Amino acid sequence: NRTLDPARVNVLYTPSSGKPETIARDPSQSDCDQGWQYSADGSHILLCGDACTASQMDPGAKVEVLFGCKTVSGEPR
Repeated sequence: NRTLDPARVNVLYTPSSGKPETIARDPSQSDCDQGWQYSADGSHILLCGDACTASQMDPGAKVEVLFGCKTVSGEPR
C-alpha cells in the first residue's frame, strides 16, 4: 500500500495537434492564475488560466496526471 506524495505529481497536456508539455504547478496559495493547483481539500487538480482554456477549447486534447517525479512548479505568468 503506497501513500501519494503531493510533491511528486505532474500534469501533462497534449493538444490534439502538438507535442506533450508539462504544465507547471502554480506555487501560490491564493487564486490560481496559470498552471494548476490542488483543490482546497486536496482531492482534485484544478487547471487555471491558459491551461484551463486550452483544454476546454480542444476536444481532442489529453490531460494526464503523472505520479513519482518531483513536481514542476513555476511562477504564474
